Amino acid sequence: DTKLDIFVLFGNLLYDMGEYIKCRHYFENLLHVQRDQDSSTTIDIYRGLGRAFLGIKEFELSRNYIGYTYDYQGKFNTALEYYFKGLQILERDLNNKRSIAYTLNRIGTAYYYKGQDDLALEYLKNHTNTLKAR
Repeated sequence: DTKLDIFVLFGNLLYDMGEYIKCRHYFENLLHVQRDQDSSTTIDIYRGLGRAFLGIKEFELSRNYIGYTYDYQGKFNTALEYYFKGLQILERDLNNKRSIAYTLNRIGTAYYYKGQDDLALEYLKNHTNTLKAR
């Protein structure tokens, strides 16, 4: 969709101007209005969110959103690398259980799409247990 591509360009402009928090909110809102979750524009939105979080020094969230972009492209091994790097950082702060659970869910989902059901189940159970422990 050409209209959404222009919106993505505006979000990237906010990033280039150093307006990282505005950029984050802009891409989050854009993600909510994006109807076709399988489009290439969705990948650009997640990439924009990853860059915005990098700009505000939320490195673990940045890695998760960059991992998301690889998920959408079917590059599950690369996505898993980013998720595991993000998880290592998140686990240093045990008060961050919601983000840890989210990352465990993404890891489980990536393994599911790779056809590694045992690993998928393991990480999805860890996701559920982490949420229960909150």
